[in-house]
Amino acid sequence: MGYTKDSLLYGKLKISFYSDSTFKLNFDVPFLFGSSGKWLAGGRDVEDWNRMYYKSWKFPDEDYQGNQFSGVWTQDSIFYINGATPKDNQDFIQEIYFKKIKQPF
Repeated sequence: MGYTKDSLLYGKLKISFYSDSTFKLNFDVPFLFGSSGKWLAGGRDVEDWNRMYYKSWKFPDEDYQGNQFSGVWTQDSIFYINGATPKDNQDFIQEIYFKKIKQPF
């Protein structure tokens, strides 16, 4: 895979989802089209997908369905982005996994 040499760096990638329906990554990566945008919650069924819409793309756009990501439904708080759109001319990754962490306040 094209990102193996940078796996220690990418292991520090964090995504924050905010209550105003926006999201932001802590740094830009080649395998995700953008580092910020809007998100929409899916339905209540386990198999319903949430959606990410990158700020650098028009939103909403009937032709663009966004990138789908799972809900946090496992005991270990894992969720993943499925079929993420990479930046132009960058390698595609089918599933990108994240572990939910709580921020200290």
